[in-house]
Amino acid sequence: MTFFIRMAQVRRGENNHYLGLYESREAADSAAAEFREQHPSTRLRKLESVRRNHVRCYDEETLLARRARIVDVIQSGAKP
Repeated sequence: MTFFIRMAQVRRGENNHYLGLYESREAADSAAAEFREQHPSTRLRKLESVRRNHVRCYDEETLLARRARIVDVIQSGAKP
């Protein structure tokens, strides 16, 4: 019989928070969601609809253009 154990880990700021081992992916995802609910981010997240899109970016070492998936969008320098 094979058992799969899932580790729940959340990155917050510069720190990784180890949340433990779980028997299912759903349990690990639930633990991560609970942690994020108890420790909300201070970043202002915007534009959920663009997360499936890609943008053109450049590799800093080779300077070659490529496509990258949008991971997060935040509002920076908002003025009243």
